Order: sequence, then structure tokens, then C-alpha cells
Amino acid sequence: MKTNLFKKIIVYFALFVFCAVALSVNTITARAFDYMDAFPFYGLYSGDGQAVVSGKVRYDLTDNNLFANNQAQVDSEYIIAASDSSVDFSIPFISRYYKMQPPKVFVDGRQVEGEINYGKYHYTVYYDNPISEAIADTFPARLESELCGTLYTVFAEKSDILVNLKLGDGQSLIFDRTENYTASSEAGRKEFLFLQTPLGNELRFFILGDQADNNFTSNCTFEKRFITCEEYVDFYYKAFEQYYLNSGNPEKEYFYSQINAVYGTGNIVCFEDIFIKSFREYRINTFNFSIAPKAETRVTVSASAGIGYNGNYSPYLYGVSFAAAQKYPAEFSVKLNAEYPYIINCPVPFSREGNDICIAPQNENFSLKFCSVEAPLNVYELQEKERTKHKIIMIALAAAFCVFLIGAMVFFIKAADYFENAI
Repeated sequence: MKTNLFKKIIVYFALFVFCAVALSVNTITARAFDYMDAFPFYGLYSGDGQAVVSGKVRYDLTDNNLFANNQAQVDSEYIIAASDSSVDFSIPFISRYYKMQPPKVFVDGRQVEGEINYGKYHYTVYYDNPISEAIADTFPARLESELCGTLYTVFAEKSDILVNLKLGDGQSLIFDRTENYTASSEAGRKEFLFLQTPLGNELRFFILGDQADNNFTSNCTFEKRFITCEEYVDFYYKAFEQYYLNSGNPEKEYFYSQINAVYGTGNIVCFEDIFIKSFREYRINTFNFSIAPKAETRVTVSASAGIGYNGNYSPYLYGVSFAAAQKYPAEFSVKLNAEYPYIINCPVPFSREGNDICIAPQNENFSLKFCSVEAPLNVYELQEKERTKHKIIMIALAAAFCVFLIGAMVFFIKAADYFENAI
């Protein structure tokens, strides 16, 4: 009897292990989804809301080299109302600094010079905001000589460094950080605690703005200097010279724009946000120019816009989008790439002749999605169906094997008992 009980335990244990393993192997490898926003073309913007009378915008997707780099050629034309004075215009565009392709602007056929202002934040910050807010958050790559600040350099004599300071009215702070630090604020004072700091390191706290009593204290020795913002940029630009050479070689003047973005705001930012991250992020920048249209004037723009893609579909789904900078009527047309002739989604009325798409005049945001096939498959839904199918198959196999094992177990136990009794 003991032998029979032992056999039963062994059989039941084996059955349990098999079922556990079978039911645990119930997923398939997920596809790593690939996705990129379609960076829009915003069109022409003016602080004078009546300056732009109308516009025409044409997307050309036929250049395979541009398409391979997720770019579309955009040519646009605007009619500008006559004015008795100079009018300022901006063309917002999304780009990283080190791969920037600013638009080219022509007034009555003559190219005009302009100035680029650089964005303060990542473009996603403005998803639900008017484009005017993003334009207001762009800054020129030049510094006024009178922009100064107080630089405190703390020398790491201890591994745990404590710093306290207070910002005056309109002052901002750019500070060095370590991998392990905390920051807090109480009664207008800022406290920083840097843990496990290598001895001999230097931590810099640059308070931008006129000199004031900042009540700067630390448990380590520190040095205080009043310097220009340009001197501050010079220091970090030289410190990271080799890094910049290997990272697109941004010009020093670009970082002036990021100082302008912080100066006078009361913001507290880490130096990495300015000197390491900013020029590698996609931000909304602007190309700015001014004209004095004595009579009705034609402005043409040659630019590019980002082609978005969605790897949730097989084959990939692509798209272009337009975000209206201002509410003036604009006609739109799209020349599709011959390899991607199928329109999958367009929320606004359009007509078609071959690969030429004409969209009804709009002054609202819209997007156009297209593909190389008429009905791309949603990969996520396919994976979910495969997972469900896989689970059903595994459960069915496990159930069938359980029945087989139970039958085999009963057979062998009865056979063992029979032979035991016979002996």
C-alpha cells in the first residue's frame, strides 16, 4: 500500500509540474512598436492678426531621400495686407538644433534675412496650448552685455555638501548637480544636499540677475564672483568642447538663447538642462523677419515638415499634419509618394486626381495618414488575438494531457495492484 501511495504522489506531482509549466508559457514575443509624431507645418504667424489675408500650402512627398529621413518638402505662399508700418512675422517649426533646417522666406521673389529664436521647452509641452505661447517661449541667440549674475563655487571638502541660498526678486538659478542630491524650499530659502560627492569636486551655483543679498551658506568653503552671463557660458562651452565636437558641434551662441530663456524668470534649472540636453531635444523654434508692405505683398516659404510613422500597423502607417498658426483661410494640396498612394484617414473633405490631393480651405488643425497598402493591419490587435489563440491551445493541450495522465495513472495503479495480488 505504501508503494501504491508513493506512486500516486509521484504521478500527481509530475502532473502538477507539467500543468504549471504549460499554463505559464502562454505569451508570444511582442513586437517593439516604433512611433514618431508628424511634426506639423504651422504656416505664417504675425502679432497683427489681420496681416495675413490668405495662404496656400503644398506638401510634396515624392522625394525619396527626404521621405527616408521622415521629411516632406513644404512650399507655401501668403498674401499680406498693405500696411503703413513694418510688420513682424514668425514661422514656427519643430527641430533639434544640431539638425536644424530653417525655412527660406522670399518677399515678392527676393529672399529675406531673418533671425532664429530657439525654444525653451520640449515641443510636447505645447500640445494643448496655442502656438502663440510656444512662440513667446523662443529666444534669440545673443546676449545683452548687461546681463550678469553671481557665481558661487563650492569646493567639496566633505562628501556630503549642504548649500542654502535665497533668490532675490527676478533672480534665477542654474546649479551643478550630482547623481545623488535632494532639494527643498522653505520660507523662501532653497536648500540643496549633495550626498557622496567626490572630494575635490567643485559645484557651481549661478544666480542670474542684479547683485542681492542671497544669504548663501555652505558647510564647505566657497568662492563668490560677479560675472557676465557670457563669461558663464564661455566656461561651460570650453569644459564640454570635446563633447560638443562629437555631438553636432553646436555654436556657443545657441546657449545664449537658453540663458535668455532663464534670465529674469525666477526659474531654478540644472546646468545639464541648458548645456547638455537642450540642443538635442525637439523644440518649437521660430524664423523671424519683418517687412513693410506698402501694397499687397506676396510672401513665399520653402520649408520642411516631419513625416510621422506608426509601427503599430503592418506595413507602417505614415502621416503629415498641419497646425494653424492663425485663423486665416488656407488652401492645401498634397503630392503623395507613388510607393504610398493609399489614404487611410483624413478628417477634412478632399478631392483626388492620381496622387494629387486637394483639401478644402482650412484654418483648423488636421492630419493626413497614408500607407503603401489599402488596409494596413493593426499589429497590436493581431498580437492580442495571437495571445488569446495561444492560451486556448495551451489550455486544451494541458487538459488533454491531464486526461491522458489520469487514465495512465489509473491503468498503471490497477495493473500494479493486480500483479502484486497475483504474486
